[in-house]
Amino acid sequence: MEEYLDAKLSMFGHMDARDLAVAPLSMKEELEGRSFTRANRIYFVASRRFECPGLPGEHNRENMEAAYLVCRHFGLSEDDVRRGIEGFSSLPHRLEAVAEHRDIAFVDDSKSTTTDSMIAALKSQNRPVRLLAGGVFKGGDLGAVLPHIRERVRGIYLFGKSREIFEGAWAGCGLEIHWDPTLEEAVFRAASEARPGECVLLSPATASFDLFANYKERGKAFQRAVREWVEGTA
Repeated sequence: MEEYLDAKLSMFGHMDARDLAVAPLSMKEELEGRSFTRANRIYFVASRRFECPGLPGEHNRENMEAAYLVCRHFGLSEDDVRRGIEGFSSLPHRLEAVAEHRDIAFVDDSKSTTTDSMIAALKSQNRPVRLLAGGVFKGGDLGAVLPHIRERVRGIYLFGKSREIFEGAWAGCGLEIHWDPTLEEAVFRAASEARPGECVLLSPATASFDLFANYKERGKAFQRAVREWVEGTA
């Protein structure tokens, strides 16, 4: 982690006193103890300053606040930034709303390749979740996901590799854990068991290389499976 942080902070080393370094408030204590940049520093936290349906979740409130502080540095007003955010559409496979059928929402977060991103995805949903996960596990604390599973998840649907890792970490979650060899089969199972008012969420917390070339192909496969299920049950 120390090497990773040093690599990230090296970018700030090219800044001078005319520049602005924007960082999360949660890192302030650590960063203030380092002489990593000559730039002015400002720290951000999530706020309710902006609203955007395409950017759900607390982590995106942090992103919007950080973006605003950068734009303000270059002379844009809060209203300028608000207009830009209100017209923003989520990028593909990043908590992308795919469909809603029979009052069941389908959300593609295939870009989620870590446990932290899975937690952010779960926290962003205001519906009970049917969670799709699986693939090439890169490491991370799956135990840290358990409180969010207990609070928000109604079913777990694994696919592809790492079955034994997920099942071992989540054995005590109180939910039945299903497994299918392919994403498509897992989508059909989750969608068939979902109830009105729930969300089928693909947030794998893994790399995709067991079944797909990359996270984009995984997301496209999820969306195709959703369309097939919707058309088959219309």
